[in-house]
Amino acid sequence: MTAPAAVRTAPGATKATVLKALSGAGAMTAGEIAAATGLGRATVSTTLSKLAMSGELTKAARGYQLAGPTTPSTPTSAESESPGA
Repeated sequence: MTAPAAVRTAPGATKATVLKALSGAGAMTAGEIAAATGLGRATVSTTLSKLAMSGELTKAARGYQLAGPTTPSTPTSAESESPGA
């Protein structure tokens, strides 16, 4: 008997699923996202790391959250490089 073939998701589907889970919940851990979406924890963890490296997510005190607009205490690089900022 042969093992069943692995099911592949469409390109970008995992990323979209993870971002959708985070969009309404604030910060979540990989385990919480996995439980909420049905994705594997390892898959979620890898996706979270990639999204954090690309700047789409930020590390929260507990888990990850969507990267939001900068606050006055954290200026963007353009603001910190402009004269008079």
